[in-house]
Amino acid sequence: MLVFVNSRSGPQQGVLLISQFRRLLNPIQVWDLANGGPEKILQSFSVFSRLQLLVCGGDGTVSWIISALEKMDLKRWPPIAILPLGTGNDLARIHGWGGGYNNESLLYILRQVSEAYVSLLDLWELDIVDKKGKRKAVKSFMNYLGVGVDAQAALQVHMLRESKPRLFFSRFFNKAWYAIAGGEEALKSSCANLSRQISLIADGKEITLPQDSQGIIFLNIDSYSGGVPLWSNGQRPRKWRSCQDGFLDVVSIRGTFHLGQIRVGLSNAQLLCQCREATVTLRKKVAVQIDGEPWRQNPSNLRIVRKRNRAVMLNRSVADSGGMEAEVPKLLAWANEKNIIDQNQYSLLMEEFSRRIEQRKWQRQEQRNIH
Repeated sequence: MLVFVNSRSGPQQGVLLISQFRRLLNPIQVWDLANGGPEKILQSFSVFSRLQLLVCGGDGTVSWIISALEKMDLKRWPPIAILPLGTGNDLARIHGWGGGYNNESLLYILRQVSEAYVSLLDLWELDIVDKKGKRKAVKSFMNYLGVGVDAQAALQVHMLRESKPRLFFSRFFNKAWYAIAGGEEALKSSCANLSRQISLIADGKEITLPQDSQGIIFLNIDSYSGGVPLWSNGQRPRKWRSCQDGFLDVVSIRGTFHLGQIRVGLSNAQLLCQCREATVTLRKKVAVQIDGEPWRQNPSNLRIVRKRNRAVMLNRSVADSGGMEAEVPKLLAWANEKNIIDQNQYSLLMEEFSRRIEQRKWQRQEQRNIH
């Protein structure tokens, strides 16, 4: 196991975790990302075929590790577990690791990692192309991409954090600043004419935006801004969706007040479509965000496509499974190492196992919701 800790995440939690993990494991297995990027240490540990990663930080820290893995020519990606230290922790939530670390026993967490099962996570690319057809930037995202009001509120918080970082000292107060920014944006309604400022083409078809739309969000996972399911709770019957099915859910929101209603369960976002690729044309300067990273984007085309690679994630097993879900990936890895199955067969079987176990997990959740 290799543990990455972002000591800048959480209210001093990272610093404490480093010292605790170094007492439990060999100190060389624990890397503080404040001392340098993950590339060299990942390269050193990549020779271990059964390597597992535990990333202690927010979604941005997980994205950092995944980006480093993408640049490496690995036969098989090491699976990633998450100990959540960030603000939203949406990726940790959907993989069963919770919305934040609350000083649980690290021995207990390490045991849960050893019993966790593997699933796959689609990764997406955003190409920003100007009006002359010149590529200006390429960005990656794994959770969501927002255009309009949600990105505008996130941008206000980002600017405040950059100018006054001392105001962001706990997960609770971080979320409070987002709520304040959302309230200010509700009064301004700066994205009220969004349907006339942007257009959307999904899988080659133009999608008509609602006239009252103040934002569109592309969702890879069913968790937004700290565990909020934007649209799936409004579906009757609910459809199974997956973060490895190659589709994005595209939803429309009517403003930050509407987002607040969704957060407390009084409303739902409007599902516009589900697509494998999309192009958003910006006719005016509009706020955009990917996974909580906001900016103001000049008129341009935003092209969204799925990447070839998928991230390999570890999901916390349910309490009554005894970690049995983790045995199938281990068996497949053993068969691949013994040349019983080749790499292509291993990848296909892992993908199918991941799809089935994720669907089974969703079915269990639906049964709990019914009862």
